[in-house]
Amino acid sequence: MATNSTLTDVPIPLIPRIEYDTLPKVTLNVTDSQGRNRKREARECNSPEVELLIKTITHHEALVDSLDMKDKATEQLQTFREMLNEELRDSFDNVIVEHEINVTSVAAIKLAQRMWLALFIPVNTGYEREKEYILTVKKPFGKDTTWLYMRLMIISKLLGWFPREPPVEDRQNKSVFTTDEIRFMLYKKQPEAFQKKLSDAGKVYTEMTTSQLCEYFNRLRVEEAKEQGKKRPSTTATTATKEATRNNNGFRGGGRGGRGRGRLGGRGGRGNNNWCNRDHGPGVQAHLWKDCDDNPFKRKSSVGQPQQQPQQQQKKSCWTPRGGGNIVKTKT
Repeated sequence: MATNSTLTDVPIPLIPRIEYDTLPKVTLNVTDSQGRNRKREARECNSPEVELLIKTITHHEALVDSLDMKDKATEQLQTFREMLNEELRDSFDNVIVEHEINVTSVAAIKLAQRMWLALFIPVNTGYEREKEYILTVKKPFGKDTTWLYMRLMIISKLLGWFPREPPVEDRQNKSVFTTDEIRFMLYKKQPEAFQKKLSDAGKVYTEMTTSQLCEYFNRLRVEEAKEQGKKRPSTTATTATKEATRNNNGFRGGGRGGRGRGRLGGRGGRGNNNWCNRDHGPGVQAHLWKDCDDNPFKRKSSVGQPQQQPQQQQKKSCWTPRGGGNIVKTKT
């Protein structure tokens, strides 16, 4: 039995490597029990991931049941091969040829499927490795207990398809783990702090249902998230911090070396209300930058200058009199 199971050596990890619903779709042309041609959409398995292989077989069984093709071996074989990509289809055909399986019956097709799975899952060893891994792995961070319960139930049914010697055919599509084992895993995969809170509350996990465990641990997870949110430092800056930021960054004319983000400020921190630092030679008194002649944005004073009346623009309007022709009238 493996002792150090990791995501690289376990057949089915707790978090799927590839979601089955992300596989490409393929259109199947099938014949139902009444001889009618029908089209069905299915997923095309394009990866040797163990979970995808088993789910392809189970979805094929559901398709056979929906079209009432339980006794039609030829149609079942054809539809299953169409649900595989070229590489996996070739591997399935090779199993049939090498083991000389006469796929003229439904039982022979199921036998070929089980032997095909053995190419990707070591007999007995794969089952033991997967079971040990799923019993010891912790709940992933960011996943709640409801997700964990649903995932454990899926893997428990997939385990029934793992090849074992002697074969255990009655375990296919049935949960391998008992309810007590599922309850134990829901408890042991929680953080130790959550396990302690459950015992401090006077509760015993063996006396709780799986739904009660999911509800309790989900509530602890929400409470912990709220508590961590309260401990985080506030991201709102104080008034003093905002004022210092304005001065350092050259806000509205900025400080020394700042970018001067004001309307008249510029790079280098020369704000509009700062003193001019240019050398104008002797005889020029100190003055503000806004009053400097070198300031391209300096506002010209209108003191002592006569105000000019705005010129009236002539507006022209045009209309056509009854006699024809255009008469232009000027309005002032």
